[in-house]
Amino acid sequence: MTPPLAASGLSLALIMRMLLLAFVARLLLLEKPLFEAFERAFGLTRAIPIMAVAIIIAMIVMVVAAKPLAEFVNRYVSVKILALAFLVLIGVVLIADGFHLHIPRPYVYFALAFSLAVQALTLVATRKQAGA
Repeated sequence: MTPPLAASGLSLALIMRMLLLAFVARLLLLEKPLFEAFERAFGLTRAIPIMAVAIIIAMIVMVVAAKPLAEFVNRYVSVKILALAFLVLIGVVLIADGFHLHIPRPYVYFALAFSLAVQALTLVATRKQAGA
């Protein structure tokens, strides 16, 4: 069960996301595009209700998965460090993109996948040693 304060925070976040989606949808209705980036980003779909449902489903998944994921990450310190390293890596990629320095995404995805694989093998080996 989610504590009341966390539930109210998540509800407020959901409302803010829906308001942002409504605002962007309203921008798309303008005769002359105000921002070309919005036009491109929302050019893939104009089905705003589908986007709203996707946001709600994502929020439900976050609420359901938050506690088990937090317990898992807190149980294994190395997973916590790996998660922080992922955040740093993604931040570096975003900053590089901001400076128009393109880092090929397959390199980033491979680094993430390789790190996860090594971590999974480490966890399996640790469990086998503890059980033996």
